[in-house]
Amino acid sequence: MRVFTRDRPYREPGAAADKLLEIANGIETVQAGRIPTGTLNAAFIAAGGTPEDYRAAIARALEDSMIDLHKSGTFITFTPKGAERFA
Repeated sequence: MRVFTRDRPYREPGAAADKLLEIANGIETVQAGRIPTGTLNAAFIAAGGTPEDYRAAIARALEDSMIDLHKSGTFITFTPKGAERFA
């Protein structure tokens, strides 16, 4: 029996977080630098990530203090450390 699997270029959380930050940097912000998570999620999935990879990327970016996630979960903002990456 042959099993078909989808290639997951962002399986590793560090690679997923790097791609997430790259995508977030290219998204137009709304209200004081806020990046809508729905827009970010859709772009990440379109770039080849999976929902699991997206959750891991958010978790890693938070752990590495690169982003802040609003308590509502509807947007992120870059921390100074995260913004420095693209300066």
